[in-house]
Amino acid sequence: YFNAPNGGAYFHHDLERGHAGVVFAQLTGSTFWLALPKETLIDEIIHFSQTNSWPDSLTPEMQNEMDELISNRSNLLAQLDSLANSTLIHLINETETFIQFLISRGHSTELEPGDILLLPQENEATCCWHSVFCLGEEMGQALSFAIRTK
Repeated sequence: YFNAPNGGAYFHHDLERGHAGVVFAQLTGSTFWLALPKETLIDEIIHFSQTNSWPDSLTPEMQNEMDELISNRSNLLAQLDSLANSTLIHLINETETFIQFLISRGHSTELEPGDILLLPQENEATCCWHSVFCLGEEMGQALSFAIRTK
C-alpha cells in the first residue's frame, strides 16, 4: 500500500464478509487518518449541522440538499452507503471545516513508521469508515491486510 505526497483516500470502508477488521502497518513515511464507525460518522454529520453553518463551498442548493438529508437519518445512511451523493461526498472529504470538526472530536490519528492501526469491521453499522492522507514529502509505504474471523 502506498500513499504519495498530496495523496490519500476519500472516506470509505473495507467491509468484507468473514473479516473482523483490517490492519494497516506504516513502514515508511507518515499518514494521517480519520477513522470512525459508520453510525458515529452519521451522528457527527448531524452534530456538525447542528453546531456549525454549512461551509461556503456548499452552494445554497447543496445546503438545502444537506438539510433534507439531515432530517431523514435513514436517507442519510443510504446516501452515505451509495457514495453517489456528490454533496455529501464533498462535505465529508473536501471541506476543511468538517475535517477539522472530526479532528476536534477525537476521530483522527497520525501514523509514523512502525505504527499499526486496526480498523474494526464487525458488522455494517460498526464498520470503521476511514480516510487517509499522506503527510510530508516522502512516499509512504505500508502493509494492509485483513483479520479473518473463525
